[in-house]
Amino acid sequence: MSNKEKIPGLNREQILKHINIGTIILFVIIIYILFYVISYLGKSKLANYQVGESDIVDSIDGTGIILRDEDLVRTKKNGYVHFFVRDGSRVNKGGMVYTIDKTGAVQEFLQAKVDDGQTLSDEARDSIVSSLDSYCEGYEDNAFTDTYDLHKDVSYDLASYTDTILADNLKKIKKKIRKKYGKKSFKICKAEETGLVTFSSDGLENLKLKNVTPELFAVRARMEDLRSNEKLKKDTPVYRLVKGQRWRLAVPVSKEQYTHLKALKKDGKGTLQVTFKKDNFVCSAPYNCKKIGEDYYVVLLFNDYIQRYTDQRYLYVELVLSQSIGLKIPTSALVQKDVFEIPRYLLSAGGNSDQKNQVNVLGENKKGEKTLQQVEVSVYDKDEDEENVYIASDKLKEGMILTDLEMTETYSLDKTTALQGVYIINRGFTVFRPVVILERNQDYCIVDKDKSDIALYDRLILDSSSVDEGHIIY
Repeated sequence: MSNKEKIPGLNREQILKHINIGTIILFVIIIYILFYVISYLGKSKLANYQVGESDIVDSIDGTGIILRDEDLVRTKKNGYVHFFVRDGSRVNKGGMVYTIDKTGAVQEFLQAKVDDGQTLSDEARDSIVSSLDSYCEGYEDNAFTDTYDLHKDVSYDLASYTDTILADNLKKIKKKIRKKYGKKSFKICKAEETGLVTFSSDGLENLKLKNVTPELFAVRARMEDLRSNEKLKKDTPVYRLVKGQRWRLAVPVSKEQYTHLKALKKDGKGTLQVTFKKDNFVCSAPYNCKKIGEDYYVVLLFNDYIQRYTDQRYLYVELVLSQSIGLKIPTSALVQKDVFEIPRYLLSAGGNSDQKNQVNVLGENKKGEKTLQQVEVSVYDKDEDEENVYIASDKLKEGMILTDLEMTETYSLDKTTALQGVYIINRGFTVFRPVVILERNQDYCIVDKDKSDIALYDRLILDSSSVDEGHIIY
């Protein structure tokens, strides 16, 4: 007998067999787990995208030149000029604008009235401080023109304040001048027409649309202040009178933009949304497309707001051609699916289903007898009110005949139609969902959230070319 203790009820062969089976099963499980982990780690990761809500704006940015009905008014005699109206104020025909005297005595008297105990009003001070703050916030070393504009704005504010003092005390001052210097010591100059008085000029008052050229934008004319304390000669420009409320803004555009705008006009879009970048004022304006020589322009037409920009010749604007609001998806996610368009009544429920997701294909057997084969299809509703729907199935081919269950009506499948859509992966595998695109650019598109078969926060494949429908993601 061996000295080794035996296990009661088990012989050597049984023990070895038991150990071998358990080891093999464990080994197989370990191999399976390792294979799964290695396969998962080595599997290329598919990028996905969560659907959000946004908009796409098709717009044109550019600097336009203002065309308006305006005259440059000149002095009719030599002398010193002093204004009695505010810059940008409206005067009626026959209204007093300024005085002119030969000796300068009246001017000295008026200036003394301005200086006598006068301080800047809160409104004038706030305007100057606002101009200085804006300049400091947007200061750039290479933008010297901004410094020029700042000097002009502050000078205008101060000069306008002086004019305001005189305008507010017009009757009292006129009486004192006549009493001290006599009625013939000065001449009151009145407006010959009704309009807006402004004390700046760039020499382009007679500019016509047909004379607009690219050179006018390359070398921009500057508004110069016409006000002066010096003695003026006869026929010297003294103020500019802007008449009426109608004005135009000619904005240069490319040939492609010009063609696009003409197409929009032809399709019935008669106005554009305009944003004036100077003060972020937004309005709508009718427009015309104009070719002048070899250059292209969009001409905006206005019947209001002329008083906002009387001291401007050039305005930087944004023109909104279209704006689409909806669900935002990347263009790389778009995919096309071939579908058939059929009448809605040809959809039927399967024998064991209450869902209308099958069609009946009419055929013949070897005996020449008519047969019906039910084929499961994916259904994409065009619209619940539409009589037709889109269907897709790998089993359907062009030329097949569909019929209703009673075989009273038939329908032949014509050529397929390409349906635009995306692959969503909410359930772990790719499913095609059609979308209706409202607007698109190179990177993104906006789809109609009511007519598209996707919803906010759906997840979809970022690159649709990397997968097919039914691809398992996880």
